[in-house]
Amino acid sequence: PNTTLLDEWLEKHRLLEVGRESARRHISRAFSELEKGLDAARVNWSREAFGELRELGEEIALAYG
Repeated sequence: PNTTLLDEWLEKHRLLEVGRESARRHISRAFSELEKGLDAARVNWSREAFGELRELGEEIALAYG
């Protein structure tokens, strides 16, 4: 099908860009909250592994954006 009108509308309203930005903010906030929760609960956790997991989340977000 011809998607020209849809593509133009999506671009005009920045729907994909806004959605991607929102998803990235959500991921960042989720990791920050998780880190705070682990610290508050005094859980013995690996900051190195957490950093790797956060990087993986960012890579996944970029893969779809």
